[in-house]
Amino acid sequence: IILRTGLKLGHCRWNSRGTVLACAGTSRHTDKKELSLVEFYSPYGIKLRTMKVPGGIIHGLTWEGGGLRLALAVDSFIYFANIRPDCQWGLF
Repeated sequence: IILRTGLKLGHCRWNSRGTVLACAGTSRHTDKKELSLVEFYSPYGIKLRTMKVPGGIIHGLTWEGGGLRLALAVDSFIYFANIRPDCQWGLF
């Protein structure tokens, strides 16, 4: 699978279950300003979500062992994000 993210990629990591690929990088939305983003993809190349990250360039990206939390190194800060997968619930 080839993904065209439109980002200047810095890091890509699969979660521990192999169900979500997180791609971190920068995207130029205006002529002067770059935004740091993390885009999430399924194993089939379907874009699931986009997360904007405050600050400058993302220097590191890693998943927690369970695959539900993400740690991002941005400039001199570390950000933690809880990832909530879409759950199909049904009541009968």
